[in-house]
Amino acid sequence: MPTRTFVIEEAGKKRFWDVSWEAGEVEISSGVWGASGRARNRSFTSVGERDAFIEAEVRKVLKKGYVESSALAPVADDPHSDVDRKAAAWRKKFEALVAPAWAPTFGEGVDVHGRVRGPMTLLPHESWPACPSCKRPLHAVLELDRSRLPDKALRAKELVQLFTCESWSNEEATSAACIFDGWLARRHAPAGALRDGPAGRGQRTNIIGWTRFEELPPELDESLGAELEHEACEVTEVLLRGAEDDGVSTWRSWAKASGKAARNVHKLGGFPTFVQECSLSFTRQLFQLECNQPFDVNLGDIGAGHLLIRPSGDIAFFWASH
Repeated sequence: MPTRTFVIEEAGKKRFWDVSWEAGEVEISSGVWGASGRARNRSFTSVGERDAFIEAEVRKVLKKGYVESSALAPVADDPHSDVDRKAAAWRKKFEALVAPAWAPTFGEGVDVHGRVRGPMTLLPHESWPACPSCKRPLHAVLELDRSRLPDKALRAKELVQLFTCESWSNEEATSAACIFDGWLARRHAPAGALRDGPAGRGQRTNIIGWTRFEELPPELDESLGAELEHEACEVTEVLLRGAEDDGVSTWRSWAKASGKAARNVHKLGGFPTFVQECSLSFTRQLFQLECNQPFDVNLGDIGAGHLLIRPSGDIAFFWASH
């Protein structure tokens, strides 16, 4: 059934309005995003009348400030159906798992939240770090000012710095350990002076802002996943109503349809999209970077790296190829 979805932010809440049609039947649903909306239906004797009605209704919501979205809005449930009530309960469980994330804005400007491939803050008598394997100077990758981060839970009065060894990219003979062990992720005092080091392979730029979005975890925790796996087929069919079933995971299909599936992008916070099992214990992801611009780092052939906050508060770096 074709569907068009429109959304608007009002008083801190995201609202949706969508219209679906088939033959001479039209259904319009609206409500707060994350909850099932109210639905109304209309019947028409001709396709022309149906299409004219839809276009007129769409013009009304556009005038109110709604914008069209590719994300799938919640489907209105029948309050008298046990199956629909169970599906609605699952949607509430899923929405409770949403976490904020922020995409960095790269560019030049005086309002700097971080630096990519540029100078790093060092203390007056501090040496530029070197690779533990080949002893050559490390290349700067990222410096984040945690005091400027948009998420209060991630803020701290410190800098986080990430360096890498890129001797593997030279013709000079070097150990493979430069690729695997030539990383340094560390916390650093905000005091000091900017100092240039090896420029590295990436694009030298700054992080000058953030754009907020929301994510769901790539996978459900074991107990909730097992509960969903044993749910009745009738319930999962309603849960995925209007979504494209990938045939692998009900959770992944629902997350994709919601528009909040975890993203393989440069991002602050959010959920790490691990491809290989992470061997590190951590409380939250601080930053995820992909191998592409502006970082342009070797992360195992189209990979991703993750700056992770350990339970101790220290910062660790874990990377894996996609």
